[in-house]
Amino acid sequence: MSIFLHAITIEHESEHDLSTKPNFSVPKIYTAKGDLSKRWYVHFSFRNPKTNKLERMKNIYGKANNYKTKADRLTILTSYRKNLLKLLRSGYSPLENQSVDQIQETDSKQVRADNKAEKIKTEYTGSTNKISNKELPSQSETKDLGIPLKDAFDYVLKLKKNQVKARTVQDYRIKGQTFLKWLSENYPNVTHTPQLTKKMLLNFLNEIVINTSPRNRNNFRLTLGTFLQTLEENEIIKFNFIKTIKVLNIYLIQMALQFENYKHRHILTYSAKVILF
Repeated sequence: MSIFLHAITIEHESEHDLSTKPNFSVPKIYTAKGDLSKRWYVHFSFRNPKTNKLERMKNIYGKANNYKTKADRLTILTSYRKNLLKLLRSGYSPLENQSVDQIQETDSKQVRADNKAEKIKTEYTGSTNKISNKELPSQSETKDLGIPLKDAFDYVLKLKKNQVKARTVQDYRIKGQTFLKWLSENYPNVTHTPQLTKKMLLNFLNEIVINTSPRNRNNFRLTLGTFLQTLEENEIIKFNFIKTIKVLNIYLIQMALQFENYKHRHILTYSAKVILF
């Protein structure tokens, strides 16, 4: 395996603050719209110094397609993407290392989800007939919208499984499913992470506070913030909109309601006295 591919597919370490280079596009993960029968991969473009134009590079498959669940594939491809981005930002040029085409992976390694190791379930067969890095994506593949929201939420739950209590994970799951169901009913065309907006989140939280309570609204805000913050940290989304949505001050709301009830009772008592006299 070439040094270039090895550096991408090894276990990722902590992020370093590297300067952005204009000679490449930000690597993206292709998920085939969640279809596990198709190959998933990381793709990017690099500027050719001769033509000064961005050119599509060979896809990075690694071991991702050995996995049979969406969360597993997303975990390893996210690792590949982050390592590739670090290399490109540090000034590495894939055009200077043509041995990237020579991919031979025969041994099993561990992939990590937030530093929690789990064994690889299947081994790569090494068959170049099955997986060829020279295959270019079809026109439909280039129109990929990104990662489906359900897959992204499942990925977060997978990461949180060994970080928080089982009861907390279950609460995340229930609230996440509630939000995704509401989203499918109110915004049926919104299915992928890049389509999510702050306005949609506000509309959902407003509906929660109207139908239930400010406390429940704040709880949903906290859970959705956990989902989106994890996705932002793993560079699946660009920004966590929840951070810009304020927490409702439950104490002030309760005080205001109590004051309104007091005024109402006072008016009724005064009206009764006037009628009696």
